Amino acid sequence: MSRNNAPTFKFRSELVFNDIVTFCENAVLLKDFAPKEIAILFYHIGPSDIKIIYEMSNPVCECGSKLHKHDLINWNMDKKYPIFKYRYICPKCKKTIITPLEPIVKKGCNYTEDIRVMTMNLYSKEHISYANATKFLNEAYNLNLSRQSTYNFNDK
Repeated sequence: MSRNNAPTFKFRSELVFNDIVTFCENAVLLKDFAPKEIAILFYHIGPSDIKIIYEMSNPVCECGSKLHKHDLINWNMDKKYPIFKYRYICPKCKKTIITPLEPIVKKGCNYTEDIRVMTMNLYSKEHISYANATKFLNEAYNLNLSRQSTYNFNDK
């Protein structure tokens, strides 16, 4: 086979990126499965007036009806990064659903899963006290994590 006829493979990062991110005039829309690092990246490199919004990848209600975007919910990821999530409403049963971010953060928690796991590992494997684990994470990641939150992570 000659060099001219050899198959070529092009890595198209734009195609991979387009499955996760959509750019609008004043917002960056991220799919619900997008990692938190992408949201943090856009927070740091984007203009301050740009909103970073998580949206559902397949907005369908339990009743089978397609959900409609209703409004935006403000959420501070790790109590540090202002991120928004869409609230959807079902036109059929009138149920509202907020974009779930279960792989990134557990329901009812403001800190992401990696911070929670790191806290548990510091306490259980490194045998560091809650106060010292809290101090370490606050200094290393510039967080405002309380000692009670550290205790709650390990209690669950």
